[in-house]
Amino acid sequence: GAEGQPLPVFGMGHSLGAKLQMLTACADGQAAQPRAGFYLMSFNNFSAGDNVRLLEQYARELLQRRDLGTGTAAAEALLRAMPMVARAAEGIAAQAGVEFSPSKQETLARVGRLQCSAPTRVRLHSFETDTLDQSADLEPLLQERATLGIPLELTLEQLPVDHLTPVYVKADGAQLSPAFKKFGTIAMGNEQQLKELTMDAIAFLRGFC
Repeated sequence: GAEGQPLPVFGMGHSLGAKLQMLTACADGQAAQPRAGFYLMSFNNFSAGDNVRLLEQYARELLQRRDLGTGTAAAEALLRAMPMVARAAEGIAAQAGVEFSPSKQETLARVGRLQCSAPTRVRLHSFETDTLDQSADLEPLLQERATLGIPLELTLEQLPVDHLTPVYVKADGAQLSPAFKKFGTIAMGNEQQLKELTMDAIAFLRGFC
């Protein structure tokens, strides 16, 4: 930007991160600095229990798409234990009465009252094969704000991907710690899909889409 002018601040979030970014936008001026735009992927407004329950499903998907190196018997055991851990976490959350705040309904109500003091761009990505994606609930609320004269520019994109597309992890256990050497190399996720999503995000930040 021009010399002496602050750089624009953008909010970017995936899943519950997208929910947090929307709550930031609806914070009635309490945010540290107004956002020039928001890049939201697979907006997730489910309850805590629902999220933990669906974690088991995605743990199983991680098992199916993993790329394991040699000497990874311990890594196999760890990954296979993930669904069991998810089920245990679901039970603990239910017994403890853990819940997100604000609730699903209050989150959407806040978005319905969204005010923008400056022009704000929002790019909303929904993922076709994603059971956690609730972008369909968020989209009409943002569209309504735009039609009411709120300076909000909304673009929508649906991609033939799933909830884990923004997640790619590759690690060499030996480089992390000698204690993790037995895990070998583990890669989880789709690197090419992540690169394509990253290039779209860069274009959005540059104002090209």
